[in-house]
Amino acid sequence: VRDHTGVLATYWEGRGLAVNPVATTGRWQDLNAGLTPEQLADALLPFAVTRRAGGRSFLLWEYYDVPDRPRLVRPGASGMAQGRIAQLMARAYHRTGQPRFAHAASGALASFTVPVSRGGVLSEVGPSSPWYVERAYPGESPWKGAALNGFMVTLLNLLGTAAALDRGGPQTPAA
Repeated sequence: VRDHTGVLATYWEGRGLAVNPVATTGRWQDLNAGLTPEQLADALLPFAVTRRAGGRSFLLWEYYDVPDRPRLVRPGASGMAQGRIAQLMARAYHRTGQPRFAHAASGALASFTVPVSRGGVLSEVGPSSPWYVERAYPGESPWKGAALNGFMVTLLNLLGTAAALDRGGPQTPAA
């Protein structure tokens, strides 16, 4: 289901509708092709939830699925969603220069430093290599939700985020 702002929701039998940040930011099946990055970013900003871990705050755009329990609703994290949100917010900042978008991108990026067990998206699969889970399932195996395609999409989104933030806001043409 798509609302007039472009936010997509997924229907779950027995639970109803839930916001789907990956689908919304990914312009799933061209449903949001007519909306600019700043329009989608603006529509998604109210869905950010401020979380804290280890004295640091971060922003999270939550998912609500629980593995193997389709009727249970519990907010959770997704590395792929966070990466897509960060890139969308960074693009909106680059296009508009509005600091709120840069702040949202930075808040989403901060979730990549927080372990899954503390509400972030950094999987505890090994001591030397980070892995960002497609879906985080605290208390489960660190590999649960660690899909390779989700990790790769996340890395690409992180590169795109860095490039957009490095470029800054809109450039004024030289006189």
